[in-house]
Amino acid sequence: HTRFKCDWSSDVCSSDLYSLNGTFDRSEFFYNGTSSSLNGSAPRVSLTRGERPLFAGSPLFFSTTAEYAQLLRRDTTTDLTIDKGLGRIDVAPQLRYPFKKWQWFTVNSSLAFRETWYSKSQDPAVTDPATNQPALLSTALNRHYFTTTASVVGPVFNRIWNTPDNGYAEKFKHTVEPFATVQRTTSIDSFDRIVRLDSIDSVVGRTTTINYGLNNRFYAKRKVGRISQAQEIVTVELSQSYYTNPNAASFDTRYATSFGIPAPSN
Repeated sequence: HTRFKCDWSSDVCSSDLYSLNGTFDRSEFFYNGTSSSLNGSAPRVSLTRGERPLFAGSPLFFSTTAEYAQLLRRDTTTDLTIDKGLGRIDVAPQLRYPFKKWQWFTVNSSLAFRETWYSKSQDPAVTDPATNQPALLSTALNRHYFTTTASVVGPVFNRIWNTPDNGYAEKFKHTVEPFATVQRTTSIDSFDRIVRLDSIDSVVGRTTTINYGLNNRFYAKRKVGRISQAQEIVTVELSQSYYTNPNAASFDTRYATSFGIPAPSN
């Protein structure tokens, strides 16, 4: 049995192993008296099992998340209402193997499976004349795929400055972290039938994504009461992504340029 502790001010219930979160969010923006745009979730409930060894002494770590969301998406004008709201159940278990033999060089490898159920879908072969978009259907849809990921951080370089008379911090530390991540996503046959509302729905299958870059982190060691603690004060990241499937760049929500790209590009 698991005993949950609830913090109602933050809408979170948790235990040493599980975390339960529930939210209700409804936001409607009115352009005028007859036109508006509705967004939100009513409700969104997620259950997370924190990462733990697969079994006692195992080098593999297991975690999983499950979420139910009733998503609200509706655009209203004087003579037209487009309702893309739907129900979604998403389950994503993951196995991870960390390599941390050296503090200055770490490798994390993981295998994840994702199963998503949608209460609605769309037909890419039929265009709704009112919206000039794929026709929405009340037909439910299941999507599933695997992802394998390998993430490398390092070698990490550090520089420390002692500043006992600075007045702000006793020490400053600058850390430079090169990183690279390679992720392979299996094919998603139903991609064109998915009503895409957020990043969960925008995963492009049969794609290898390579993300690489450089993190710069700055820390200050300051007095907190009677003890000194290091606090991260500035982070600067420079990164770039490459996709073996050119269509993936058009759906990567990490980049603002994914919206309105004139043509697919690696």
